[in-house]
Amino acid sequence: MPKDAPREKFYAHSAVSKEQDGQTYSEHLLGRSGVVTKSVEFAIEASNRHPKLKDSFPKVVEAAAYFHDLGKLLPENQAVLSGSSTKKSLPSNHVDAGAAYLKRENCIEGALLVYSHHRGLPDIKKEERHRISWYRHKDQEDIEKACEFRDRIDSVLDDLVLDHCQSVGEQNPEYLQLNLTGLGRRIALSCLVDADHSDTANFYSPPDDLEIPNLTPTERLESLKAYVGKLSRASEETLQNQTRSDWFNYCAKFSTKSSILECDAPVGSGKTTSVVAHLLKVAAERKLGRIFVVLPFTNIIDQSVEILRKALVLPGENPEAVVMAHHHRAEFNDFRYRGYASTWNAPIVVTTAVQFFEAISACHTGSLRKLHRLCNSAVMVDEAHTAIPIELWGQHWEWLQELCRDWGSHFVLASGSLVKFWSMKEAVERPSSLLSLVPDNLSAQFKKIDTTRVTLRSRSEKFTSLDSLTRFISDTPGPRVVVMNTVQNAATVALHLAESFGRASVIHLSTALCPRDRVKIVERIKLRLKNHSDNNWFLVATSCIEAGMNFSFQTGFRERSSLLSTIQLGGRVNRDGDRKDSILWDFEVDDPELTKFEPLKGSRSVTADFAKKGQFSAEFSSEFIRTILTVQGISLKEAAKKIIKLESQLNYPEVEKSCRVINSDSKTVIIDFHVFERLKNFEKVSFREIQESSVQMFTNFKKFNLFDIERLPGRSDIYVWKHEYSPDFLGYMEGYLRLEKSSRIGFEII
Repeated sequence: MPKDAPREKFYAHSAVSKEQDGQTYSEHLLGRSGVVTKSVEFAIEASNRHPKLKDSFPKVVEAAAYFHDLGKLLPENQAVLSGSSTKKSLPSNHVDAGAAYLKRENCIEGALLVYSHHRGLPDIKKEERHRISWYRHKDQEDIEKACEFRDRIDSVLDDLVLDHCQSVGEQNPEYLQLNLTGLGRRIALSCLVDADHSDTANFYSPPDDLEIPNLTPTERLESLKAYVGKLSRASEETLQNQTRSDWFNYCAKFSTKSSILECDAPVGSGKTTSVVAHLLKVAAERKLGRIFVVLPFTNIIDQSVEILRKALVLPGENPEAVVMAHHHRAEFNDFRYRGYASTWNAPIVVTTAVQFFEAISACHTGSLRKLHRLCNSAVMVDEAHTAIPIELWGQHWEWLQELCRDWGSHFVLASGSLVKFWSMKEAVERPSSLLSLVPDNLSAQFKKIDTTRVTLRSRSEKFTSLDSLTRFISDTPGPRVVVMNTVQNAATVALHLAESFGRASVIHLSTALCPRDRVKIVERIKLRLKNHSDNNWFLVATSCIEAGMNFSFQTGFRERSSLLSTIQLGGRVNRDGDRKDSILWDFEVDDPELTKFEPLKGSRSVTADFAKKGQFSAEFSSEFIRTILTVQGISLKEAAKKIIKLESQLNYPEVEKSCRVINSDSKTVIIDFHVFERLKNFEKVSFREIQESSVQMFTNFKKFNLFDIERLPGRSDIYVWKHEYSPDFLGYMEGYLRLEKSSRIGFEII
């Protein structure tokens, strides 16, 4: 083409309106927020500490970014994108051309990225068996048509590349031959996808320039020190407070070359602030760009975010831009920050274990888009033993080590009842030991304090009825917390206590209540606990309160499930050590109104054995899990080996499926009938509103029709609860218990 020849205008995205032009192909690739520009930036940041890929990794991502939309240059696609065609979607697969070109240039990893940037990472061995169609367009319903399309792309590929060069200029990306690990492929794809999705979103809805501050760890560590120092000066001088202060100061100064630490620190140790102090220290030394705080449950995120914003935000900063909460109920005064939270684009990110670990194992673009942010980040996984099921740790442990070894990450695995799964041959392929963030002298002090704070006792004899259980509970000093294994059992016990001692004396908290009502009840509990003259009352709940909730009861009761759950609930009994003679009881009860949750049968048996042997404390946590692994060894070991094998076989969709942290049959059931009616009438209802006014039911759904559960027309995943619902007591269990008694065809709700 002559140098003075006019350049044809090619488009990457169609116009939003007739008054606006579409986004040009070159702007999408090379603009200020273009895919090449940002994906290379992300790739450089991610790999700048990789011992082998520091230089080559960004080049592979760059090659994929240049050609990811090559197929949009097909004439029929340009007709749609330019507006000359009335079609709403592209008539031809726009991914195939870029993958075909990079395959031809022997840049196989780049071709994989292009092929995957919408569909997600495939089963690579299965792809290779296709031979001709490897990383190419497929149409399972019409194979002949798919072959014709691939042949056509091959015949016009050089013309498409010429048009590409005419649009973006004579760029010369390197076509390298690499062999990335599974995690490396996920990180590479996340760089490409994040850049692509962000630029597309920016074009269709241009954001204001929101300033996301840098981590500046040294300054934030000083701010944290000032915050903790202020709290210490206002606290009573006790052994617990002094030990907590000593540990914080230790963490704020602690340096280490180790990249994965363990942290076995009990309730009341100031774990979050101390570990974050250590993470900031490491971030300053290693020039890390981000800190993650990973928590087990959604309902404890908000209080952690509140504390971290008070402690870490510097003068003049927007707290929402500094500490971002990523979970489905996260609220932002400025809605524009929501997108930044979901992509983990903040100096400090607080998220759930589900979001965090499912991003690492993901193959689909929506989940793994944010993965590259983990590189060169310092991470606290709190309550690590509850973060993911034990059988998932075999492969996740490999990924965590790779993140630390090759991608610059730093991890602290923390808990008040830490299970050292990394040292168990039953859980991981290569057991290892970790350096502790709690020095021996302070660990001994913490253990001494913890053993005097609350006494754990196991009742060997079963309660024979609800009456005998509630009499025993009521005879203990209050306030009292009772945790049951299922939603149904919690509601049944709460109702029985209310009938015996008055509804005003009982608070119930479980997922039978929708999120907006649970928030109100949590505030009621906190206010009531502050009133020390009001002690004769009961909280009946499920395991949703066991971790992270800042509650402090006089006496606790835990329906037998596992030693670890009992220890966790112990953190809600005499939390601050200011009560005397606090006891936490482990118990079983036989009553026809209560369900026996069968998945916990083995765990209950092991818990009972440990209690008989006098091994009923946090120091036996790891031994407890090791015993569980032995009892259930075949299934758990096989499940762990299956995931490792799938990863080695490069079957990324099955790895993602097998690594789901929550993998149960749950349904979204709206309890606000007005919201349901608006959805039914196709009125606009926000995702947030649906979440706040609905519950998740884990159940045998085949029997739901017996209770007249209505399905939203046209939606297979949303239902409405049409029976009684009490927002301040039992939630949907108010209606369910009545229906269950009258129908006698009950189904178990967990």
